[in-house]
Amino acid sequence: MNAVKDIRSLKETDILTFDSNDIHINPVSTLDPETATVKIHRSYAHPGGVYAYRIEYRGHALVYATDVEGYVGGDRRLANFAHGADVLIHDAQYSEEHYRGQAPGLPPTQGYGHSTIQMACELAAAAQVRELVLFHHDPSYADETIDRLGIQAQGLFSNVHAAYEGLVMDIEGERLQAVKPQVEVMSAVATAR
Repeated sequence: MNAVKDIRSLKETDILTFDSNDIHINPVSTLDPETATVKIHRSYAHPGGVYAYRIEYRGHALVYATDVEGYVGGDRRLANFAHGADVLIHDAQYSEEHYRGQAPGLPPTQGYGHSTIQMACELAAAAQVRELVLFHHDPSYADETIDRLGIQAQGLFSNVHAAYEGLVMDIEGERLQAVKPQVEVMSAVATAR
């Protein structure tokens, strides 16, 4: 690839700042709301550990937490990191029954490093986030299963969406809106000659 590449190892204490000139790695956050910042949180709730990211810009915050598994009583460190965010995008790979090994034909997944919708909702409530987006769905789940889990999650946390391909969210408004993309359905008729 023809490009200038600058590859660095990041630490949990690093804060990335993006301004009109460059990307900087700073030990402290900037106070300029026109500068985007990315803060890093190291989680040990997945084999080998993983980073979660908090992106802040113009007074808004989005937290991206993938490959995290909830703890009994919740992950207090992650809740503090996500506190007050407009949007928390959180791993919710498994149903509670799957996670506990109570779903027919599916193995228990405790210790795999992924959460249930209940874990994600508990963390969102503890962090007092505005909206929760459930993602990292188990690839074996059908769309209907994910829809059912999304409805179940709404009983646990009021402002929750199950992510789907093409989901767009505007975080600058008073209330976030999930916007389904316009999809054109085309049908083709094949004729044999």
